[in-house]
Amino acid sequence: MAFPVILNGRTYTLADFEGTNYVDGFPDALEDFVTQAGDIYNSTSTSSVAIGTGSKSFTTADSDKPYQAGTPLRIADAAAPETNFMDCIVTSYSGTSLVVESIGFGGSGTKSSWTINIGGAKTVDGTLAIIQGGTGATTAAAAASALGLGTEDSPEFTGLTVTSSGDFSGATISDLGTVTTADINGGTIDNTVIGGSTPAAGSFTTVTGSGDMNIDSGTLFVDASENRVGIGTSSPQKQMHIESATGGTIRLSSSDTSIGAGESLGEIDWYSNDTSGGGSGVRAFINVVENDGGLGRAYDMTFGTGAVATASERTRITSSGNLLVGKTSSSSAFAGAMLYDSGNVFGTVDGNYCARFNRLTNDGNIVELQQASVTEGTISVSGSTVSYNGGHLARWSQTIDDSRIDGLVKGTVLSNLDEMCEWKRVEFEYQALVSEAVEAQDAVYETQTDEDGNETEVLVSEAVESQDAVYETRTTSESYEGDANVGDVVDWEYEGLTVQATVILEDNEQLNRMKISDVEGDPNVAGVFVNWDDDDDVNTADMNIAMTGDMVIRIAQGTTVARGDLLMSAGDGTAKPQGDDIVRSKTIAKVTSTHVSHTYDNGSYLVPCVLMAC
Repeated sequence: MAFPVILNGRTYTLADFEGTNYVDGFPDALEDFVTQAGDIYNSTSTSSVAIGTGSKSFTTADSDKPYQAGTPLRIADAAAPETNFMDCIVTSYSGTSLVVESIGFGGSGTKSSWTINIGGAKTVDGTLAIIQGGTGATTAAAAASALGLGTEDSPEFTGLTVTSSGDFSGATISDLGTVTTADINGGTIDNTVIGGSTPAAGSFTTVTGSGDMNIDSGTLFVDASENRVGIGTSSPQKQMHIESATGGTIRLSSSDTSIGAGESLGEIDWYSNDTSGGGSGVRAFINVVENDGGLGRAYDMTFGTGAVATASERTRITSSGNLLVGKTSSSSAFAGAMLYDSGNVFGTVDGNYCARFNRLTNDGNIVELQQASVTEGTISVSGSTVSYNGGHLARWSQTIDDSRIDGLVKGTVLSNLDEMCEWKRVEFEYQALVSEAVEAQDAVYETQTDEDGNETEVLVSEAVESQDAVYETRTTSESYEGDANVGDVVDWEYEGLTVQATVILEDNEQLNRMKISDVEGDPNVAGVFVNWDDDDDVNTADMNIAMTGDMVIRIAQGTTVARGDLLMSAGDGTAKPQGDDIVRSKTIAKVTSTHVSHTYDNGSYLVPCVLMAC
């Protein structure tokens, strides 16, 4: 070293270190050297940084410090440097950008006023506190105890919060606190919340437990003592109990985005394991099937039951709301019963009666016929006699040109024509569902143990082969009122599909056409007009004609009748006394009362009578 030397602003010469001067000169020089060296590395920073270990970044007040990778620094809180500090190693330094790796620290918190100077080895003596990343202990046993891990041989986890992934294979975990991500293979878990406020990330391949299980305060509850499961309730009353303030709901859905004709949307089965009869199998079911030719627009709900054999369909509710019993089609051409959502009832039977009405205990009405909730007629029984009360025998007829007659009123006398009535229909074929699609199922076996402890495999249910829905071609007909002639082929809408239909005539052996009676004393009188058929949207010109029984008949203005008079046609649509008391071919009715029930604008009027037209 060449003298003189300036250290910390003081000049030193060789004389300061010769002889006994060394005793005083060297300590002073050493002190000044340390002071000057510290000033070289000394800087400050106002970066906001949290005290702790790991990588830390600062912006320094100076850009010419001799920091380089590996330089040890102590970075301390300017307000409390002795308690809040970090011992660091420089990672990089460029301009005023300083990046360090903190390897030890004291204190805690985020500070923004720092002093930076040369440092040495990590200066935290003794044990490193848990809050600083240590164990707070000097031995493994003491560290396990301090961290709440039990002992080295029997580790326990009490009150521990795991915020990242953890592997607890084979461990016994009690009162763990909250685990957000865990890999638990074997062992037991007691009084531990997995997930906390955020559901746990992970999976359970097998969960075996004893006692009740309660997930999310009754969202899912298992009652171990009663073998019951509750959804939405922690006190299930049955094996499965679903409860909600708005009513429990079960949803069955299909993941198939293109459901074919006759395929199932979801099914509930009732399965019997009783092998003593015809073997185990489905004894009842509720199924929802596509019934729109594969277009997926309409679905029916089917109900099935069975005895020894596997259950088959018995009842169906169609997509339009009709109830079918013993049939799968709404057509009346097929045997079975049908209740329309509008209230209509249809019964079709092959070779047997369609309805039976049985009154027990006493005589009286068997059937009551009402209009507007008022009983207008009955069918009653007295002893062995059946009475048809409050009505008459009637038939349908048509005019000669299939049009309505203007001014035709109730009670008008009509005469027969030779021409027969005609009603057009369309006849067509369609595909009727015979059997639904069946999914393949493997045979099911169960292991049974006899008294000697021998195990055997017993067939529980046989294998089922997959089967497509089966349809068959059937023919039916419907009423038609159009311009097409008999024999023409037309497009026809049937159950949402367009089919090719042929125009035909409905079978008619006995119903002839009629006209207003225009011959006095006409022996061809047929009956009296009741009303037009307004319930038929197709054949709107059909006439309802009363022929025999209680009715009213129209009498011309100025004509007088007496009770008991026999009546004939007056030749103008009204009736008149025939002049004697002999029932003849021209006799149409007998007056039962002279009470006038209605008078028309032309002065003609109605009186009660008993019709004798047939």
